[in-house]
Amino acid sequence: MSVEPEETIGAETEHRPLRRRSKRLPRETAVGSGVDESAWRAVHPLTPLAQTWAVIAGVAAFFTYQFADLLRDIREVVEEVSGEDTLSSFGLPEILMAVAVFIVVVIAIAGVYSWLAWRRISYAITPEAVYYRSGILSRSQRHARLNRIQAVNITHTLIGRLFKLGNIDIEVAGGAGSSLKFGLLKTDDLERVRREILLRVAEVKDQSELAETATTSGETQDHLAPGPSRIAEPSLSTGGDDGQLIYRVDTTRLLLSTLLNMGILIAILVFLAAVVLGIVLVILFPINIMNLLYLGVFALSIGGFAWNAFAKSYGFRAYVTDDGIRIRAGLTSTRAQTVPVDRIHAVEVIQPFFWRFFGWYKVTIAQAGFAGDAEQQESANVLLPVGSRDEMLRAVWMVYPELGVTDPIGTLNFGIEGTGPGYDFLPNPRRARIFDWITWRRRAILLTDTVVLIRSGRITRNLTVLSYSRLQSASLHQGPLDRRRKLANISFHLVDVTAVNDSQMHMDEQLAIDVFGRITACALDKRKRESSREWERRMNTNVGRAGEELFNSPHPERRPTIPTSLHSDEEEV
Repeated sequence: MSVEPEETIGAETEHRPLRRRSKRLPRETAVGSGVDESAWRAVHPLTPLAQTWAVIAGVAAFFTYQFADLLRDIREVVEEVSGEDTLSSFGLPEILMAVAVFIVVVIAIAGVYSWLAWRRISYAITPEAVYYRSGILSRSQRHARLNRIQAVNITHTLIGRLFKLGNIDIEVAGGAGSSLKFGLLKTDDLERVRREILLRVAEVKDQSELAETATTSGETQDHLAPGPSRIAEPSLSTGGDDGQLIYRVDTTRLLLSTLLNMGILIAILVFLAAVVLGIVLVILFPINIMNLLYLGVFALSIGGFAWNAFAKSYGFRAYVTDDGIRIRAGLTSTRAQTVPVDRIHAVEVIQPFFWRFFGWYKVTIAQAGFAGDAEQQESANVLLPVGSRDEMLRAVWMVYPELGVTDPIGTLNFGIEGTGPGYDFLPNPRRARIFDWITWRRRAILLTDTVVLIRSGRITRNLTVLSYSRLQSASLHQGPLDRRRKLANISFHLVDVTAVNDSQMHMDEQLAIDVFGRITACALDKRKRESSREWERRMNTNVGRAGEELFNSPHPERRPTIPTSLHSDEEEV
């Protein structure tokens, strides 16, 4: 093991052992090292309470319940001994005083803990990364490298909205748990910190591009190193202005669409049936309070589910910004999320059964780099919670302006509403209905030069659009029953397998082989992607146009990749 030469601090410490010399140097620990102490910034003093209020409330509730039991036991003893309903002889004032003292002690301990924890919570923004440290006894430090940051979002909880406090949520390219979240910070400070981080990220990306240019041209990186004037501040999304509005979701439409959800309607019907049954049982038998309590809990669960779905998408607005699609939504708690378009790997258009009568659609996405929990991912993957046909077309066009077909509007409409062959869709053969009685007529696939369209769903219609360049992989598999009926299945592997429908089941065997080979070849060939600046220019030029106008512009590459003649079982379709 090699040992580096000791550094000297004055002549008297030149040959002093490292153990003794270390006492003269500033102490560095594993947590907090690498960042100058002056670079750390404090969060709001209410942050520890916001992180631990649930634990404190739970402890207070537990001891309150214990004291209530104690008082009840004392009352029973008093009634048995003296026959009087009084606690004065057993020291009720002393008991109440003890409870009051206990509450004061808990509040004091919580206050001291919060003050100590607040002094240890801080964050730092350096030219290399964003750091966050916390902990009193057990200390931890996390950091997000600037060249790995995908997006910087702002979230407000209900309590945070009341006090105008929120959190910074940094999405980093990585798996689950890779995101960095810190706060609380004042609302004005949130925008300022977000702007600062984005400027640092833009600087790092600019330096990376200059380094690649220097490598290609043979020039030195120092010659091309960017000065302050070379770093342009993002024009829209980093400030208070969110950019150009693409669409907003009407509150009335959102409320009706939530109530017309199939799951909520079934739950309401079950609840009404339970109420009727409960009334009959009350009439025929003595009333049972517990049964009524169960009905109340069931009603609250239905209402909570509907309320959660409504509150998450309340006030939904989408904007065009220089770094992607800026989304603001939320009623009790709000989120300001930025989705870079180059992170979107697939788009799915969904139309539940009852939404057909109103012409409403929902648009979801599969995106890379988001590492929140299941509920956060579900909210973050919504590009349009409910919208008209025109808004749906605009949402799809934002990600896929070119579908590679001669009639993009007709293709999208047929993919959402149609059945069987048409618009070059390749449907499943009739012999596949034994495995899929309800949706076999709807299942179909269409390959163009630019995207893959997958149609499915009979009660709830689905149309998935994904590009070859975003495919992680594809698999062709065939079970024993499929093999007997000459059928096969294709699965497309994306970054988020739960966000969209990514499979086509029970296809004709020969067609599946041809489609799989074509997709594999196109995935290796189609690697050109639209840059963020090109996307921004396209959106800023066309953001005010209608959906049909956006898709109807001429394009020389609009032709189907696989003709319908490849289908080996046309007579059965």
